[in-house]
Amino acid sequence: MFRRVEFQAAAVALVVVGVLLGLGWFGVTGSESDRLSAHLGVLPADVVQERYGADSDEARAYGEMPEYPNAYLVTVTMRDRASGERVEEARVTATVSRLGLTGATKQLLPAELAGSRTYGNYFRMREPGIYNVDVRVERPGVSGNDLVSLEYHRPTDPQ
Repeated sequence: MFRRVEFQAAAVALVVVGVLLGLGWFGVTGSESDRLSAHLGVLPADVVQERYGADSDEARAYGEMPEYPNAYLVTVTMRDRASGERVEEARVTATVSRLGLTGATKQLLPAELAGSRTYGNYFRMREPGIYNVDVRVERPGVSGNDLVSLEYHRPTDPQ
């Protein structure tokens, strides 16, 4: 009997969280590890292409503009939590996946935009929903790697 009540409570909690997520009440644009704070930017590749052109420096700052549908530019900026300084030199990789599924892992390429170092690459996000963006950072002179987990809520495409 007690087990059934636990399962019912868990089911109700999942429904409530699902409703809140659907309404857009949860949205993470920044996160922290023990040593880093990170901020996520996501932009449809179509918007980048329309605004700057596919052959522009801005569109190619993070590699070749993809030709497949549902491509998104994922960018990350980071600061060292102890010093507050931007992370300027690092090897950064990201895994982008739908909630609960495996995803694609790519190196995030460094670029200077608006006087700041950012890291980014293009990823395919086929369907609306919640995407995990797990960022792994290796910095010269710093022992170990940092892992920062972020979320992106891809909205439903406008009709």
